[in-house]
Amino acid sequence: MNIGIFGDSFADKSTTKNIWWKYLNSEYNHKIECFGENGSSILFSAKQILEHYTSYEFIIWCLTNPPRITIYHQNNAVHLTGRHHQHVKDIELQEKVDITEQFLNKVADVESQELNGHCIAEYVKSKVSNMLIVPTFQTKYIGKEFNLFELCQQESFAYFPNKSVDVIYDNYEDSRAGHFTDSTHKILAELISKSLQSGVFITNYSNFPPPTESFETVFRRKNYDTVRQR
Repeated sequence: MNIGIFGDSFADKSTTKNIWWKYLNSEYNHKIECFGENGSSILFSAKQILEHYTSYEFIIWCLTNPPRITIYHQNNAVHLTGRHHQHVKDIELQEKVDITEQFLNKVADVESQELNGHCIAEYVKSKVSNMLIVPTFQTKYIGKEFNLFELCQQESFAYFPNKSVDVIYDNYEDSRAGHFTDSTHKILAELISKSLQSGVFITNYSNFPPPTESFETVFRRKNYDTVRQR
């Protein structure tokens, strides 16, 4: 099947490592083209899907966290997740980033953002009949039963018992493609391959046993001296 993949870092198009959507190609013989971008918003992916969906037999959308916002500037897209982005060389673009982040942190309310994300997703569903939505975060409207962030958290417990992903990432660099070990990607690809029909992807977390990869291949402690020098 000719499949287009869209979404956030859980569908990372840039990774050179094995990831679930690559296994859809190598293990299940689907023809795959991936558009997933780290930190991207629901609206960003929705616009991509509406532009490209007619080129594919089927669409898989890793539906991200509703509060995320993508801003555009001179044909560039910057994805804002709520954390500070002080890396834009263009002064005008950095001003847009700062203003948007202030809105995210001080004005926007989660319930309205979730409703807005739900409405965007429903609109895309009305246009794209052959689409599987894979929730990446739990929201009020979508992803109540299963989401990839919770799966990532549960996998991380194998290495850091009862520590949240945010706490882990404060001290360690994640070497995993798409936030999962290779063994988990293989299982996820198998389950998704069996679920290629319109709707929301649902499975049981118990289908994913603890990862077998060594700690050293999954996480690296951050070098704060190096970080401060940058």
